[in-house]
Amino acid sequence: MDAQAIAARAAAFAEAVAHGDTDGRAEGVVWLQGALDEVGAGVSATRVRVLLAQAGRRLGDASAPVGEVVGDADLGAVWRACDAGRAALLLRAHASMDGEAWHRLVVDAVRRGEMSEQVSLLRMLAWLPDPARFCDVAVDACRTNAEPVFAAIAGENPYPAAHFPDGAFDQLVIKAIFVGVSIERIVGLSDRVRVETARIATDFADERRAAGRAVPADVDLVLQLVSAKAPGSKNA
Repeated sequence: MDAQAIAARAAAFAEAVAHGDTDGRAEGVVWLQGALDEVGAGVSATRVRVLLAQAGRRLGDASAPVGEVVGDADLGAVWRACDAGRAALLLRAHASMDGEAWHRLVVDAVRRGEMSEQVSLLRMLAWLPDPARFCDVAVDACRTNAEPVFAAIAGENPYPAAHFPDGAFDQLVIKAIFVGVSIERIVGLSDRVRVETARIATDFADERRAAGRAVPADVDLVLQLVSAKAPGSKNA
């Protein structure tokens, strides 16, 4: 992604915030523009982190119409104003920071930011420059015990299907079943499930039955999707 495309994407995310209601606080839009101007003029990574943290309070959790920016209305439906604002800030920072310093900034925000920041960062990874570089931190995020953080990478997010290795994608699917995040929210699920996914899901179901616990219906969905891809299947 070249500098012009990055700038255009930053502007599009900022525009989405302007078209949302930012929880009824019009001053949030004014704050965001000032923060973008500040970042564009060149600031430290520490200052960007401060602005990312402030975005939660300044912009709020109201929905932001980012469907056109991310290319899919369903994916965009889960984005909050603070998510779009943080995406705009990080994309703007990319132009004024050393590439490695910017990469460390993103990784640090995912690993050490408060929960709302982590949700925003994981939600936007697919739309950042060179997204494959963030695979390790995205896989690590799947180990979280915070359901909103896990759901941000697992649900309505094209990043895992595009970048996760097979084993990591399998574990994401099984964890989603375990914690109750519907696997129908996993983008690209039918393309990425494989025989090994079905085996892990079957083992999980056997353990549940042995413990006298109910087996989530999503286990059957995994098995059906894998079966549909088998040689000789009508859907293969």
